Amino acid sequence: MVALIESIVALGLLLLVSCLAVPLAQRLRLPHSVLLAAFGFAVGIIGISTGTLPDALAGNAAGSLQSFGLTAHEFLLLFLPPLLFAAGLQVDVRLLMDEIWAVLLLAVVAVIVTTGVVGVALVQLADFTWVAALLLGAIIATTDPAAVVAVFRDLGATKRLRVIVEGESLLNDAAAIALFGALSVLALPGGEDSARTVAFSALPNFVLGALVGIVVVRVAWSCFALLASSTVVEATFSMLLPYAAYVAAEQGLGASGVVAVAFAGLAMAADGPSRLRPTSWQAILQVWSVIEFVMVSVVFLATSILAARLVVNLSWLDWGLCALVFAAAIVARASVLYGLLPILTRVGLAQPVDLRFRAIILWGGLRGAITLVLALAVMENVSLPLDLRQTVAGIAVGYVCLTLFISAPALRPLLHLLGLDRLSRVEETMRERVLAVSEARRAKHLRATADQLGIPQELVAAANAAVEGKNEEGETAPLLPKTERLDIALVALSTRERWLYLQHFSEQMVSLSVIARLVTSAERLRDSASSGGKEAYNLAASRALAVSICMRRAMWLYRWTKLPGPLERALEDRYEFLLMRRHVLHELQDFAQTTIARFFGEDVGSDAVQILKVREDRVADALQAMTLRFGDYGRELALHQLERTALRLEISEYKARLEESLITQEIYDAQQRRLSKQRTKFRDRPSLELGTQLEVMIRAVQLFSCLDEADIEWVAQRLEPKLLAPGEAVISIGEPGRAVYFTTAGRLDVILPNHTVRLNNGAFFGEMALLQNRPRAATVVSVGYTHLLVLRARPFLKLLKRYPQMRSDIESTVQEREDENRRLG
Repeated sequence: MVALIESIVALGLLLLVSCLAVPLAQRLRLPHSVLLAAFGFAVGIIGISTGTLPDALAGNAAGSLQSFGLTAHEFLLLFLPPLLFAAGLQVDVRLLMDEIWAVLLLAVVAVIVTTGVVGVALVQLADFTWVAALLLGAIIATTDPAAVVAVFRDLGATKRLRVIVEGESLLNDAAAIALFGALSVLALPGGEDSARTVAFSALPNFVLGALVGIVVVRVAWSCFALLASSTVVEATFSMLLPYAAYVAAEQGLGASGVVAVAFAGLAMAADGPSRLRPTSWQAILQVWSVIEFVMVSVVFLATSILAARLVVNLSWLDWGLCALVFAAAIVARASVLYGLLPILTRVGLAQPVDLRFRAIILWGGLRGAITLVLALAVMENVSLPLDLRQTVAGIAVGYVCLTLFISAPALRPLLHLLGLDRLSRVEETMRERVLAVSEARRAKHLRATADQLGIPQELVAAANAAVEGKNEEGETAPLLPKTERLDIALVALSTRERWLYLQHFSEQMVSLSVIARLVTSAERLRDSASSGGKEAYNLAASRALAVSICMRRAMWLYRWTKLPGPLERALEDRYEFLLMRRHVLHELQDFAQTTIARFFGEDVGSDAVQILKVREDRVADALQAMTLRFGDYGRELALHQLERTALRLEISEYKARLEESLITQEIYDAQQRRLSKQRTKFRDRPSLELGTQLEVMIRAVQLFSCLDEADIEWVAQRLEPKLLAPGEAVISIGEPGRAVYFTTAGRLDVILPNHTVRLNNGAFFGEMALLQNRPRAATVVSVGYTHLLVLRARPFLKLLKRYPQMRSDIESTVQEREDENRRLG
């Protein structure tokens, strides 16, 4: 009982220290983990020198966790899954997929390079065996991104840079721990064969672990649906997922448990916003932020206290080896950041990263709790030789000290050296403009308030003078060129666009399945405008309207299996996506004419409006193609959104009347019960019946007017829908003919050697190559967003054989087109 009370008190003290360290870290402008480690090492060293630490820490078992009643493996099992899961929840998976090659380079390749470089350095320059050197390299390969992410956030760096660092840390933890396990086996007597087996199974175990993590979350969504929409219960249930993924992978299938947990976190982050109610998702994020803080605090403080003995026992020679490892790790990381990453950029697999930001990523590669736990795990592994355990664990802990107490404090001076802690000319000028407008509005409000309170106007002038926003030199920044002001305005517009999407989501105007894509597209716009200006912004806006991977996958599935469900849902999502984007673009134009023009100038406001109108026209073009094909569904979806908006406004009106005391709480509750029934009625958007739509479109094609009901159904089963983006080619000159195409919505250009022919709704093409058994004579390119129906060669020819009149009509069209081509040369 006494031991239990002491453990509770010890845990409470650890959390108290962690909480007190937060404001101190902010005041000193240091990472929180640095103060935790400093406190932990200080407590451990003082305890050792005074003899107040438990015997397990003072004796030969210096790295043991037995004083906490846990082995190192149990410590990892208890704390590692929630840490990795919480880290995965913080990652924007859609942006991560945009940068996946850069993340994999830094997360997997960099771990291998770091392990190899550190191993070579220790073998060549110190008396180390290959096993011990590589094991040490694997232990110190994990990174803690907290400091770099905080710096990037302070600097206003693009979110994609933060995603790269967060994704790297998440995946390199999994890669380094897996590599550590393989090398630990190799270090055992006669472990060469076992290590070879582990090495060959590393990739399959990684892939299998990833699949297990994704499947666990997929199964969990079914459980979430049974939890009666209770926010507390949903948040509590989410706490089971990391352990479920770890045990299912590690114990059930022998796969990598840490990989399973990491991918479970990513899967949860990808689907959570679209599958859960906003309040539930925010509650889960808040719960996991608390869990992450507690876990990191306990792990850092506990492992630092336990590792203090290893630091005390380090000799000057050992500290020299720590410095060698530090230098080798810097060289390895630099080779990846400055050698391999530019190669990815040149081949188009990654976007450029500014040299200064790469320097921050390089120097800010701190090591933290995971490295300390792995070092203690080595020390506790009695299967390994004692001298190997002491050497590897001691140098690993010393290396952590160097990164925390040298790299971290030097991060801010490095920012100053690179000029990243100072406002640029653009930022300084815009600060002056914002201050000027803000001061004018503040003065106006102060005068009005003074009149209402009867305060003399001379006091208003004194109050204004006391809070005027001047820069330290008292100078006014020069007016920026129009192009630079426009670039900054586009960043502001993107931020506003994201806010509007979230606002409409809270108003229940956007479904859960669409909001994540809308928000991510706005974040991509912001990053593009921030890094590349107007041209990059326009390019990102065009890409946002492209056919999504989900849509292409659904079309492929429909082609081969004829399952309409996934394609119907994808088309519904696209329709809603386009409707909401057009609505927000219209709202943004008012914002550009007022706020943007006031802060950035009338000329910039006018240009911003024109850019938004071009975007709106492109969305309207894509929406028109959808409306022409699914007109009835479009009207149903628009009516559904209006009904939900009307219900939301009615709810807001009752809430306002309650706040004004015009109605009682009883009346308000009665109305809420009535409206809750209507809310259930309008919760789900209307469904798009693809089969019905296909039959309607088939009947609209003049060529198919001779078909009876059975043949229409037969054709509908063999037609494949296809959606083209602007500029996308559906067939190319010289390729063999395999299908005939029917245009249901949109426009296409038939590009012949000497002229171009425009095809509109209802036209068909591709029949000449099939009937004459020759290569394509033209390239057909979509002008806007175009919907096609594709009929493959075999069913097409079979249909012509069954209906001679249809064949005769097509042959007449072919002859007319050939005559027209000859006439035009």
